[in-house]
Amino acid sequence: WGLFGDMIIVIWIYAGTNPEYKQSAQDDAVHLGDQLKSIMRSVGLPNQTEIRYTQHEGLLNTETSTASQWRSLFAQAVIKLEHENIKSISLN
Repeated sequence: WGLFGDMIIVIWIYAGTNPEYKQSAQDDAVHLGDQLKSIMRSVGLPNQTEIRYTQHEGLLNTETSTASQWRSLFAQAVIKLEHENIKSISLN
């Protein structure tokens, strides 16, 4: 079905009590997004490969089991990628 084929997920986890950690993670994510084209070329993807990405932010409650929270955040990110402000890069 290709449901999760050709998908790369990058996650940053940081203490929400420190705004510097959040800013650092956001800066890293922007930098990675800017570098996707060259990274994907370096691993040998064909030039006609469409690269789409999104950034999604969420909180985890560490007082309870996080498994369902991770699944929920993942689902939200996939929905955002498919339906909202999609950034697309062509390798050409």
